[in-house]
Amino acid sequence: MRLHHEAFSPFNKDHKFLSILSIISRSYVLSLLEADLQEIQQKISQGYDGANVVSGQLGGVQKLIRDVVPRAVYVHCSNHSLDLVLAYACSLQLIKSFFGTVKSIIKFISSSPKRKKLLAQAIESTTTETRRRHLVRLCDTRWVEKHNSIIVFKQLFLGIIVALEYFVDHGDSETSGLSRAYVKALRDIDFAIPLGIVSRVFSITKPYVEQLRKPTCDLIKCYQRIEQISTYLAELIYDNNQLDELYNEFVTFAEANEIDIYLSRTASCHHKTTKCYFKHVYEVFINTTIQELGRRFTEHQKIAMTISSLIPSFVVNTNFSNVSTLFDYYKDDLKTDDTNIHKAEFDTRKFMIQKLPETERPTTTDDTMKNDTTSQTLLSK
Repeated sequence: MRLHHEAFSPFNKDHKFLSILSIISRSYVLSLLEADLQEIQQKISQGYDGANVVSGQLGGVQKLIRDVVPRAVYVHCSNHSLDLVLAYACSLQLIKSFFGTVKSIIKFISSSPKRKKLLAQAIESTTTETRRRHLVRLCDTRWVEKHNSIIVFKQLFLGIIVALEYFVDHGDSETSGLSRAYVKALRDIDFAIPLGIVSRVFSITKPYVEQLRKPTCDLIKCYQRIEQISTYLAELIYDNNQLDELYNEFVTFAEANEIDIYLSRTASCHHKTTKCYFKHVYEVFINTTIQELGRRFTEHQKIAMTISSLIPSFVVNTNFSNVSTLFDYYKDDLKTDDTNIHKAEFDTRKFMIQKLPETERPTTTDDTMKNDTTSQTLLSK
């Protein structure tokens, strides 16, 4: 367990390690908190992944803490939520097989210093577009690394093929046999199509995955951008020009790497042409990603967007009735619990902000905390 303590100031952030513990009893967790955190009543939020032991509504850590601090709202970790979106989208059987092949090849090459050296030489002789000479390990849980792994794998594809073909001719029987199987897999349409589609989608989502991992991440802006991702991905499905462009890139890539793009017997039973097959995989993968983004981030956005109404650039278009629940929820942290005073202060602050030029109105929580003492208490929550 870890405490992140604001000490009522956004500029005096402190992280305190509490304990590694097994959730064996409610009383033990509560005694740990009460013994180490005299300021426990000031805690106003909790963030974990979705594991039942922490997120459970009946016996999870978040429930135990809320029994002591009812205002400590539980929010599913945003970075983990985005990880789950991509993990679910990549659980489609064709995509799953694709990732399995990539992981096996990376492990095969990385397990031997000699093979790694020969791959670096093959890459140097086949591409000038990147300075990379090594593959990136494909991690099952860390999606920033997974993004990098797939994008780099596509960049170095020809070098990988050349290296594997060398191992076929010059390796021992085991190395030669595995290399032959990997070359065949890489030149299969069922690998090439996911490679083109997944690398494109990962290129779009990678900046947001990286941003969510930063301790200084502005969640409100990030949720707005996640909405933009969903909108952009939705447009990709219905934009024939985008689809044609990506498909043409796929055909060019296939020709350059001697990949046979004719349909397999199984695929030909469901699709008339290679482009139809490509479009089907493309639409299913993107649709699944969009659906999961909506499902996993809706609650996050409700919380974040309500709080964002206090940011000066947004407050000018907000009425007190839109944020009164926030004042009521955190009334114990304010100087008074009088709703009339809350409304008067809100209206006064809104009036003063409206007098400011639009370019001088803070647009993020950090800027607001630096320049607006009136809302520091609520926004620091």
